[in-house]
Amino acid sequence: EVWDKANVGILVLQNEDIVYYNSYLTDLFVPRVKPRGNTYKISDLLYPEDWVLVKQKMEQRKRGDNSVFTYDIKALKTDGTTGFVKVYTTFFYWKGKPATLIFATDITEQRRIEKELVENEQKYRLLAENSIDGIALYEEKKMVYASPAYLEMFPEMKRLKTYDKYIETYVYEDDVKNVKQFFEKLGGK
Repeated sequence: EVWDKANVGILVLQNEDIVYYNSYLTDLFVPRVKPRGNTYKISDLLYPEDWVLVKQKMEQRKRGDNSVFTYDIKALKTDGTTGFVKVYTTFFYWKGKPATLIFATDITEQRRIEKELVENEQKYRLLAENSIDGIALYEEKKMVYASPAYLEMFPEMKRLKTYDKYIETYVYEDDVKNVKQFFEKLGGK
């Protein structure tokens, strides 16, 4: 089938029964339990804390809310590790009966990168906050970050917030052109 060639997981639910799933899901994720007869329940694929969220969304759908729902859940990967999946769900009819169509994308690597970025940002912020050197970050001439040491060296920057005003006010007149060129080379324009 065409759905088996998709590079996203596709599931079809009727009530809590999984009535269809494509090969993407079986290659990437495994159920936490054995099937009940010939079928799996959606709860078989989910961690208990995520089942609560999914059940709430299913109840909303039963009450007539046919919105597209998007959320992230955990899933057991075929290698035994826990992964993360972004899920998009919508209402449709499957073989003449109401159903939920689910598209699932593996976002495990994205989550890992996001976590690393946050950790690195925290490390660099800690370094900047404790440095004796003044450190400032400007975007489009506006100061978006200043370390305590920088603000101690240039206390007026707390009030001015843009280096243009600071340069015009506090830099020696003969040096204004050179200082502005320096900031432009840094990308401050």
